[in-house]
Amino acid sequence: MSRLRAIALDVDGTLLDSSHDISPAVKKSIHDIWQQGVQVILASGRHVGSLSQLLMELGVEGYVVAFSGGAVARVDSNKRVEIILQQRLELAHAEKMAHEALANGLSVAWSAMD
Repeated sequence: MSRLRAIALDVDGTLLDSSHDISPAVKKSIHDIWQQGVQVILASGRHVGSLSQLLMELGVEGYVVAFSGGAVARVDSNKRVEIILQQRLELAHAEKMAHEALANGLSVAWSAMD
């Protein structure tokens, strides 16, 4: 049987409880597997900075998949963030999508790396 090399975790409602906290038992479990050489990956619709802070709270280095896959970053123990992948929409296309969504009664959330 092959050794576990990585674990990817959703954040809201999975890693974080209903109070938006990480339980001590979960923190310990994640830190323990990280110390065994397992890569920790946090995935969410949140932005890179928010996910980086959660890795710091866990006391681990790892990767974040932010903006629902729109950005991937490596976060080290010195809180350095290296953007590995970034998928951006052209502004005109994003505006068109937002106008269409609003015209159909949908909510629009806008995020940007800079």
